[in-house]
Amino acid sequence: MESSANRQVDFTVDHSKVKPAEFEGQFFPETCDEPVGSRMRKIKDLEIRPADVMLCSYPKSGTHWVYRMMDMLLHGAAEYRREAAPEHTFLDMQRIQNLPHVPSPRILITHLPFGRLPRQVEDKRTKIVYVYRNPKAVLVSFYFQMKDSTVFERSGMKDMTVDRFAELFLSPQVLFGGLFNHWDEVATFQSDHPDVPVFRISYEEMSLNPTESVERLAVFLGVACSKELCREIAQSCDFRQQKETEETLDAMNKELKFYRKGDMNDWKNHLTVAISERLDAIVRERADHCLFSAKYAS
Repeated sequence: MESSANRQVDFTVDHSKVKPAEFEGQFFPETCDEPVGSRMRKIKDLEIRPADVMLCSYPKSGTHWVYRMMDMLLHGAAEYRREAAPEHTFLDMQRIQNLPHVPSPRILITHLPFGRLPRQVEDKRTKIVYVYRNPKAVLVSFYFQMKDSTVFERSGMKDMTVDRFAELFLSPQVLFGGLFNHWDEVATFQSDHPDVPVFRISYEEMSLNPTESVERLAVFLGVACSKELCREIAQSCDFRQQKETEETLDAMNKELKFYRKGDMNDWKNHLTVAISERLDAIVRERADHCLFSAKYAS
């Protein structure tokens, strides 16, 4: 049942009015409600509760997938809770003044680089779950969401090729400072704040070993969860099941094209050899100093 607090608050975000805006040399989504700079300052000053957990990722890395796993674990049931829509606690888009109305435990979601997380995350040693994915798969998934979503019709993406999008993906103008900068900030944060617990999990791990991934996540969250419940959660969060359920619960998920194929190797059907080799070179150059890059170096 939806909480009385949630019924009194409008969590709806008009995605058709979201646009990229620059703040301190990087680009972030700006909603119709307030300038991006104001939102960034509010996020930095956000009051963090003891039970809060941060869910961080670069876009198209499996955020919704992990969110549902976490929500089911924290509430002890393999059930989709309509009142627990990811958009309610999505810092990048949701009205910050709405967040106090969300009951604990809150899963605070963001694509922001670690350097822009709420200040109290460091002070209160808030648990952070970080989801990452093969850069090639991220690029292709990002491309198709931008190209196919009706919300982005005005963005000029409809006729953009994968090669052209790849240039944007690797440029400073891409949202959230770019994937590789995102990864670098995770490493810097962990080095500077070793006492803040960070759980890293990849899209590929979840795809190949879903039940084991849920079990590991439960341990990190400090949740007592039977093997049977972990299996049930993994099955409930299967890509096809989740796509159908999420698009039924919220039509905006279908309009925004959050879910496409869920195939971790689909990038092979779309990237040119030149772009693939360019990404390989970037990953190899970074492999010695970036854990995430090392995972995908060939």
